[in-house]
Amino acid sequence: MVFLTQVLFHLAGIVFLTLVINGTTTTKLLDYLKITQTSEAHKLLLESALQQILGSRARTIKSLKHDRFLADVDWDKVERFTTIPHPYV
Repeated sequence: MVFLTQVLFHLAGIVFLTLVINGTTTTKLLDYLKITQTSEAHKLLLESALQQILGSRARTIKSLKHDRFLADVDWDKVERFTTIPHPYV
C-alpha cells in the first residue's frame, strides 16, 4: 500500500510540474517561433470569404423580406444578430 501511495505522489508531482512548465512557456515559445502570426495571404483569403458570406447574407435577407410569412420580423434585429465582425480589425 505504501508503494502505491509513493507512485501516486510522484505521478501527481510529475503531472503538476508538466502542467506548470508547459502552461507558462508555451505561449512564449509560440510567439518566439512566430507560429501565432497570421500571414497576409491568410488575411486576404479570410477577407474574401467574409465578403462572400456577408454578400450571401444580404441577398438572403433581401429575398426573405418579401416573404409574406415573415411579415412581422424585425429586420433590424436580424441584421444586427447575423453580422459577422471582421476578426483582424
